[in-house]
Amino acid sequence: MLIGPIKKKTAKPFTFLHGSKVVAYAKVPAEGGKIMDDLQSLIEGTTVLIGPPVWSFRPAAPGKLALRAGHPVRPGTRGKSPYRARWEPEWACLSARFKGPMTSITDAWREFFAKAEKKGLAISDERREIYLKWTGYDSSDNVTELQIRLK
Repeated sequence: MLIGPIKKKTAKPFTFLHGSKVVAYAKVPAEGGKIMDDLQSLIEGTTVLIGPPVWSFRPAAPGKLALRAGHPVRPGTRGKSPYRARWEPEWACLSARFKGPMTSITDAWREFFAKAEKKGLAISDERREIYLKWTGYDSSDNVTELQIRLK
């Protein structure tokens, strides 16, 4: 369920330590989870993190998405292969918050896209999930910011 209004905003730039993979839609949660688990060993005990986890998506092939999963980190942070740090520029986007378990996030995205299209703005096929409050995959207490990039 989306909570609050859909807002137009400029998402701030950040350095993003991430792993990336092209995956089938159904495998996004598992493959993204593997990336996050592997990244944990790189960041554990460091002070490089500066924000909550972020996953970004864009279409890659029929039925597949290019997934990047990781964390905003301090500028100058370097990755260790196969993980890398990259500069994510600011982007104009529509933003909404979703509260609930990850099993319901696809429905939230459908609702968000439908409402975004009604606004009459040119939206891209790039999107992000920013995990603002994470209690667990099945938790109804999770809060995720959804972003759709504007063209």
